[in-house]
Amino acid sequence: MVGRRLRQDGYAGRTVSLVVRYADFSTFSKQLTLQYVVDLGKEIGHTALLLLRHFDMAKGIRLVGVSVSGLVRNRQLCLLPAQEECPSLTQATDAINNRYGEFMVTWASVLRREERQKVIAPGTKFPKLAKASS
Repeated sequence: MVGRRLRQDGYAGRTVSLVVRYADFSTFSKQLTLQYVVDLGKEIGHTALLLLRHFDMAKGIRLVGVSVSGLVRNRQLCLLPAQEECPSLTQATDAINNRYGEFMVTWASVLRREERQKVIAPGTKFPKLAKASS
């Protein structure tokens, strides 16, 4: 959601922050400033997971918050292909999730193993849909 909101408003940021509130209501935060700007949920989530390792999960966490700061407008595209994603794919994913709800379409790598059994493979054909579009 953070990445999608950034892209909707034409922003990207360099600093990913994670806030954790424990069961006793004590609140702590960590942040990491990257060498490049990000607006993709996958990269923001990966960075947040790295930050989460600094917290004691056994204490009982009641809240986790993720944010991005150090915002820039109209960012220059990165020259490294590993950090760039197909813009049309990102736009299509955002459009579907905006219309039908969060995580209707997402990367399979972010799903837990038990959820992956419910994922529809890209090559799946639906006979009823094929007839309806003819």
